[in-house]
Amino acid sequence: FALIKKIDTINTKQIAEELDLFRDTTDSVMKSLRATIYDLSWRKNGANTFLEDIQNYICEIKRHCNIEILFDIKGNHEILTTALKKVIYRIICEGISNAVRHGMATQIKININIDKSKGVLFIKDNGSGFCMEDLMKKRNIGLGISNMQYIVDSVKGNINIQSEIHQGTCI
Repeated sequence: FALIKKIDTINTKQIAEELDLFRDTTDSVMKSLRATIYDLSWRKNGANTFLEDIQNYICEIKRHCNIEILFDIKGNHEILTTALKKVIYRIICEGISNAVRHGMATQIKININIDKSKGVLFIKDNGSGFCMEDLMKKRNIGLGISNMQYIVDSVKGNINIQSEIHQGTCI
């Protein structure tokens, strides 16, 4: 998608560089998919890679889409279960993907706040937004929103999506 947007403004060498970047990203996605399929924990070789994996994903999107993504975490992520870490990671991926592909956002802010009783993930973008009420009426909720709802339900959590046309989206 990012390459198609730029195809008329870049040369062959730049296209080759972009394709190399996409190959690296695909390799990373495949590793993540394997980890999900085999239900591996966030501990790899004795190290906790939860934050590193989030930051790597954000860096890849920033490089590919030339978008500003601000990320902040407060609290101790070590107290989160593996299941909650996976939910947070997947929601971040879906939220960013939807903001870039559908909302054409140029800025995304991601905050995670963790305390002993709960974890809260907040994703806000400046994209085109949408009317959630219209989607509900038409029963036309996209795969991304459905996935987020399913993922959050799997850990008995709550999700709130607010969006207005031309005002962006907040998850």
